[in-house]
Amino acid sequence: LGLAAAYRSKGLIELAEQNVLRSLELGTDPHAANYQLAVLTLATIYVQQERYEEARVQCKILIDDPTYASPWVPLTTRGWAEFKTAQFEEARISYLEALEYRPGYELAHFNLGILEQSEKRWRDAVAHLQAAVESGRMSPDALAEAHYRLGEVYMTLGRRDKAIAQFELALEESPEGKWGVEARSYLDLLL
Repeated sequence: LGLAAAYRSKGLIELAEQNVLRSLELGTDPHAANYQLAVLTLATIYVQQERYEEARVQCKILIDDPTYASPWVPLTTRGWAEFKTAQFEEARISYLEALEYRPGYELAHFNLGILEQSEKRWRDAVAHLQAAVESGRMSPDALAEAHYRLGEVYMTLGRRDKAIAQFELALEESPEGKWGVEARSYLDLLL
């Protein structure tokens, strides 16, 4: 499992998958912490490979396991797989269930904000993206994306001042990253 994590961190997803599957062969107790981590890792790898139905199957294993201590994590992963396959209502249900378990879970809020934005539910998108930002537990790149998306929503709503503030925050969080670069483009047009 450790080797799988190392391969995954290097972007060698196929080798990571092979090692996770080997870990699952060796550790057969479905209630052991390493086994559960391997299942979650496999679900995440499947999402990276755009094998969404297989990811959902792995997530369900953990969601249905009463000994798994963090069901909000596979619920959120399943929600992303559902979102990516245009199963929007199922994704919303998965995210909301994750938030029932852990109301402040930043990734569920973030992904739900993206879903709400895609469905033009602006008020809900702002609420969830703002909750993700305020969690204080997001990486700089994810934080930049959340600010950028908030900027887009505010532009759609005609709130130029709020949009500019969000794009500036995105640029500040990740000046050389994708979302910072995109925010800079918007700011060049708006200022």
